[in-house]
Amino acid sequence: MTSVKEIENLKNQLVSSSSKSIFSNAHPKKSIDKIDILEFCNLCNDTRINPTFIFQSLFYDRSFTIKLKVSYLKSDKNKSKRKILNIFRKNEDLIQEINHDSFALGYPLICLPDNKRKLLRFIPIFIWDLKIFHGVESSGQLVIKKKQRNKGYINPIFIEIIRENFENSYKDLLKIFENTQIYNYTFLLNKIAQITGIAESFNFTKETIFSFKKNSLKYSKNFAPTFCNNGVFGLYQNSKAPIIKDYRTILDTFNFEDYELFKKKEFSQIHSQPTVFSGVKLDHSQQKVLKSIQSKKDIVIHGPPGTGKSKTLTGIISYALSHEKKCIVICEKKTAIDVIYKNLSELGLEEFCIRIDNVKSDRRKVVN
Repeated sequence: MTSVKEIENLKNQLVSSSSKSIFSNAHPKKSIDKIDILEFCNLCNDTRINPTFIFQSLFYDRSFTIKLKVSYLKSDKNKSKRKILNIFRKNEDLIQEINHDSFALGYPLICLPDNKRKLLRFIPIFIWDLKIFHGVESSGQLVIKKKQRNKGYINPIFIEIIRENFENSYKDLLKIFENTQIYNYTFLLNKIAQITGIAESFNFTKETIFSFKKNSLKYSKNFAPTFCNNGVFGLYQNSKAPIIKDYRTILDTFNFEDYELFKKKEFSQIHSQPTVFSGVKLDHSQQKVLKSIQSKKDIVIHGPPGTGKSKTLTGIISYALSHEKKCIVICEKKTAIDVIYKNLSELGLEEFCIRIDNVKSDRRKVVN
């Protein structure tokens, strides 16, 4: 039987495995599956495409289309181009295999300490779903597109992290966090700043762009949470947050003591009754008739031809014989007795049956 400890362990394993995903730590490091906005903008030939342009498009729900030149030649050593091309290819594979477009942008980031692993995690707060595809102008062109109707949603793993680390101040904002579509990003960022103890509210128009290459943030036990004005493109798939949430709900609301008592009672009831075997494959309603025989009730089975009455009777007779009991079957028509006798013969039970078609001529079978 499942215990509270086992469910707690399962939940912790899910949280632990999620800590390695882009939802839990979007730091690009040496990964070829993630590219931050600064590095991405350096790929753009269009000077209008800069981090502030992207940030404004996200927060003000504007659409954008960005075209990038890429090369499929191995001789091209541009790491940033190889990153975006690798992300595109993997996303195409996911679409083909599981019909899931995972390409998205997480922004802004919040830096929190992970005291178990003794490192800093750069967690996306909001996520915007984007499209990445081949351009029609050239095979060496990729297009990244955001539609105006694509709203940002709050990172589900970030919600779990806030719940784990800031539970007391989190409760008042539970309803806001559980709203999957967020429209007032600045308002929610200010609330997050209050919860996590960040002194200043976040304003992307005034914040300097955070650079991972020039990152001066270092882990310490007393590290204070901070916003990072940068975002990360990548494949945001399988956050596991819904499963973690379900496990947490079970742990918070389920009465395991009552459940254990119920299971013990149910187990004893099931095993106090003899198991019913008939040797005949019966459906649910036919099995119900067979089980009712044990309660010694008078039973009437009725139904039109072909509904399985003879098969049910065959199962009852087989069950009775297996328990060393005797049966008498009386049929108004010879056809009905023929069907039952044939069924019993196919089960190899004809030697236990005496068939009487004629009272005079078949009398000897009973006597013998």
